[in-house]
Amino acid sequence: MKKKMKKKVKEEKGSLKLTNGELADKEVRIDIYNLEVECEYQPYLFSKWGKRAVRLVKKAKKSKLALERTKRRIKLSKEALWGEYDKDIRRKMDPEKKLTEAGIRSVIQTNDIYLEQLAVLDEQVDIAEDELLVVETKADEALVDKEAFKQRKDMLSHEVFLWGAEYYSSPDITKEGIQNTLTKKTTNVKRRKKNDS
Repeated sequence: MKKKMKKKVKEEKGSLKLTNGELADKEVRIDIYNLEVECEYQPYLFSKWGKRAVRLVKKAKKSKLALERTKRRIKLSKEALWGEYDKDIRRKMDPEKKLTEAGIRSVIQTNDIYLEQLAVLDEQVDIAEDELLVVETKADEALVDKEAFKQRKDMLSHEVFLWGAEYYSSPDITKEGIQNTLTKKTTNVKRRKKNDS
């Protein structure tokens, strides 16, 4: 039995070319003719996929925090950038001309260099949001895989019960047994026809 489990672990390592979803789909299947190996292998699989789920959920939380930090940093950068342009405009402004706050805002908001710098800052937020989306999707998939392996455990216990109840046993069928069964069915059909008449 230990050899079969080692063989199964070795096969799993050899199938690393599969994506995690494909690997989970392959590993969640139950070989009903090797239930002792499957039962022995189940805790390993649950642990493996459960740990993966924990890692990815943790990574998603870290990505969410990183996104929040990025947004705060970008907000401060935008404020600092606005302040620089505001000072620059006020310094270059003709002292005889009086520019209102709305006028200064309009000059800054239409400045091409300022707009390009804003676009670069906004792109950093977009990148962080995309990374978070990818990591959260993987975490959700990992939780689904973990749940599948919980259900696999339940199915293993059902399969063991079915084998114990001899659900999969092959009946001892003989030619005479088949003829007796057919004769009984024919007799029952004739009786039903008489009762229906």
